[in-house]
Amino acid sequence: MKVWLIFTAALLFTWYWTDLDKVYFQSEALVGKQLEMLPGEATILDDDGEPAFIDLLVDSQGMFYWRRKLHTPVCLTGECKEIDVGIYWYCTGEFMGLEVYQAPLTRTDHHDFTEEDYQQLISVLQDDWSILREYDYQDLIHEPVDEVDAVTGATRKDIAEATVQGAVYTTFTLWHLVNEGEKDQLRSLTATRLNQDTTLLNHLAIHQEKHYAYLLLDLFREGKLQGSKTIKALIINGIRDSLDHNFRQLAFQALNKVDFEDPAFQLQMAEVYVHLSVREKTSVLNAMKEGMELEQKLYSALIRGLSPDNEWFAVKTLRIIKTYPHPAPQVLPLAQELLNSKNTFVTKMAQDYINLQTSNRSHE
Repeated sequence: MKVWLIFTAALLFTWYWTDLDKVYFQSEALVGKQLEMLPGEATILDDDGEPAFIDLLVDSQGMFYWRRKLHTPVCLTGECKEIDVGIYWYCTGEFMGLEVYQAPLTRTDHHDFTEEDYQQLISVLQDDWSILREYDYQDLIHEPVDEVDAVTGATRKDIAEATVQGAVYTTFTLWHLVNEGEKDQLRSLTATRLNQDTTLLNHLAIHQEKHYAYLLLDLFREGKLQGSKTIKALIINGIRDSLDHNFRQLAFQALNKVDFEDPAFQLQMAEVYVHLSVREKTSVLNAMKEGMELEQKLYSALIRGLSPDNEWFAVKTLRIIKTYPHPAPQVLPLAQELLNSKNTFVTKMAQDYINLQTSNRSHE
């Protein structure tokens, strides 16, 4: 008898948890995707500032994703209904997909969501700049809820048009769970993971979908991602990329975080520098530190074509190269010519260069 009871209890337990895992809806991006949960816990702050646990998942190709499973109430017409969902994000923090467990989502008329309803819901959740961002929960209706009769007022027209018909509260709740601050938090968690796993970092850098390269440069520019050979190679490739203007601009912005003391990076920069416009060269100079030790090839690239005709660019270059131990003979005459400038800043910088070179010669 005791054995039978234990067996029955085990069956009921198995049935219960199997039923909980039943998927009533799975968005297209998740269909057929074999995801494995990695060990360890991560948290983000929910809309109330409370910590919420999220899972780290990886697919067969080594790409990773974030997931939050939760039960959350959707309150309407004086009653609250629990929905059980799994929200998935790409490692970029962008919304990936939705799973619905235990019971299908329903509209206010208590009818289950149709396939069209689910597709519209996914479309809304993918729009992280939806008008829903502008409203709080209490803004969903024009008129206050009647506490006695539990009857809601009319839904605001602009909100209704941005949600699934008959499911304003469900759409609104899910949109805020997906988009209200989650992206930035998940990007930071992704940066932490990438700083710990260079293999994964390299995988993202060469991925055929370029938005992963965008993510890496953006995280590095923000100071969240450590410098590495992979990041530096991405920057050089970005500067060389004449077709993708936005990616190229991001690469120039990322230069401000680069360790220019790295000889290997200097050699790579020397190759691309000579092909840049004066404006782009100025961006590189602004990212470099005065007095830094220069490789000979980069020094040669910096002084190539240097002319007093562009005074501002010339003195910016002098600021970077003035401590180079073996100056090219043509640079000193250029600095002397700049002393004729009407711009006092230009003449000061030129004089500083001349004074330093004179001092160095006197000590030889």
